[in-house]
Amino acid sequence: MSAPIVEALVRIEATANREVRSMLLHHVQRFLATELAPAELSVTRFSEHRFDLIAIVDAAVAQPGGAVALREAIRFLFGSQASDAAAALHACDAEADREPSCLGRESRLALLDALDGIALPAGVDVPLLFSRATEPLPVQTSAATLTQAVVRLERRATAVSLFRFLELAAAHSSTTDARDAMRTWIDKNIALVPRHRRREITDLRAELTGRLVDTDARTVLLIRVDPVEDDLYTVFAWLGQTDGPPGPNRGPEDVLTLPQLQRWLAGLVAGLRDGALDPARGPLIEFLLPSSCFDLDVDTWPLDGTRLGAVYQVAIRPMDTSAARGAFAIQRWQTLVASVNSATTALDCARWLDSTVPPLAGHAAATPWAWLAITCPSMSTSAAGVDAVLDTGAPVAAWLRGGGGADDLEKLGRGRVVTELPRTVRKWRELSWKAGTADRRRDLVLLWDDPTRPPPREHLVSAPQAGS
Repeated sequence: MSAPIVEALVRIEATANREVRSMLLHHVQRFLATELAPAELSVTRFSEHRFDLIAIVDAAVAQPGGAVALREAIRFLFGSQASDAAAALHACDAEADREPSCLGRESRLALLDALDGIALPAGVDVPLLFSRATEPLPVQTSAATLTQAVVRLERRATAVSLFRFLELAAAHSSTTDARDAMRTWIDKNIALVPRHRRREITDLRAELTGRLVDTDARTVLLIRVDPVEDDLYTVFAWLGQTDGPPGPNRGPEDVLTLPQLQRWLAGLVAGLRDGALDPARGPLIEFLLPSSCFDLDVDTWPLDGTRLGAVYQVAIRPMDTSAARGAFAIQRWQTLVASVNSATTALDCARWLDSTVPPLAGHAAATPWAWLAITCPSMSTSAAGVDAVLDTGAPVAAWLRGGGGADDLEKLGRGRVVTELPRTVRKWRELSWKAGTADRRRDLVLLWDDPTRPPPREHLVSAPQAGS
């Protein structure tokens, strides 16, 4: 039923120009190519106005998703305000509604049931999600409800845009049980998405849940060091993977002095060095510290004739999370994830701090930065300054003990994404310890606090200890 589309297009004066009609055909193919492998539509062209439009429209609507592609090409070229353009868009919508759905009856009913539980928060509407779901050539829609959006998307050339829309709706749902139900439906029906496009859906979910795309699970040793009194510390230690829960507590049962703590850790690492903590596998060692202990130079602790931070990727994390930090942390992390997934260099998404004296100005949630490069000399020596930095929600920060080091921090961020900083810091520490005391790279401190990996509670059951 392409006649209504042709009649509306004929009335658009610009289509009398053959070059304009060729542009229309080009954009139909362009919109189709966002979902299907690029291919030339087989069209016999005519010099006569109406015959040429009939050939273009017939070729378009014969393709799966072609009516939608034709609609978007018309909207792109002629807008939607003029009456003839609006009539052409309406005729394309009617044609698209006749295309078969990619969903079967049972899967469609199950999807609509899952949609009923989704509750979108204020500021997030269906047209916004629809536009993002149809990227890289976003489509405008008049659909105001989730169900209307599904009706539009289930008749596109592939199910990719539909599944992208559902992932977006799930991620923005204010109810977690409805979000989980939607993701369960997506996982159960992912075979509807062409095999070579499924990675797009999994990567989108990773991005929306604050995880990094294309990252492998790694071993992480998390060590909680809590001061008691008179240079005594309680210690908890958990070994696990970045994509799973931690194992049982491996920490010592007794409180330790700082030298005892260093010797205990060296022994623990030595026992795991040929296995889980093999340096060749790039494991992480993270120290969970109160802000009053951020001056502990844990990366310099001795290890087999060298230093812990020269062998392993050593970072520190805050033990406590304030209400202010909690309000910003996830948003900062999502900004960081987006910067990494888009290959934005660390230097281009950094915020520089030359003072940590509270209150810190200009760290509102809307500020688009992913990590902090700190040159303030009192960083690590002032608990109030550390707390002020943590309250910005920064998931990552780097500074040099003693302050300054702007040149080193700038070099650290240039030419690499934020997630490469731990590897670079480790290598710089290794090189600096070999170079000698004048090399300030040994003073690098890295804060790395991934909010998608919250630390365990310290009272988890302990593992059997050596000699017990």
